[in-house]
Amino acid sequence: MSELLVPALCFVRSSGWAPADAEDLTQEFFARLLEKNYLRVVEPEKGRFRTFLRFALKRFLAKEWERRGAAKRGGGQGPIAFDAALAEERFATEGAGTLSPEQLYDRQWALSLLNEALTRLALEYEAAGKTASLPCSDLI
Repeated sequence: MSELLVPALCFVRSSGWAPADAEDLTQEFFARLLEKNYLRVVEPEKGRFRTFLRFALKRFLAKEWERRGAAKRGGGQGPIAFDAALAEERFATEGAGTLSPEQLYDRQWALSLLNEALTRLALEYEAAGKTASLPCSDLI
């Protein structure tokens, strides 16, 4: 799950937020997305899910920029675990400054989905008792 949060964190970082603020904002975005049940309006025929998330995140950041003086966020909700170090590493090495926030988000989304799929495939392969390594195991 945490792998799929990396594109959002990279988007927030490339939008100009400091690392600690970006982590907080990413957590708050997903907490609010789930709390308010915004996913109920997602319909595949209206477009891609990643595009929906990117635009929702962009609106969230615009509102948050205006609301910066608000009280500490969280509302008693536990944080969603994600690998901030991985996101920072990818932000620094994969297009920070050369790609737009949208391009970086799309790139990180694709990489995250690929990594998640390869990890799940490796686990299924292992659970099936197959000992040979996967053809793409060096990517995991």
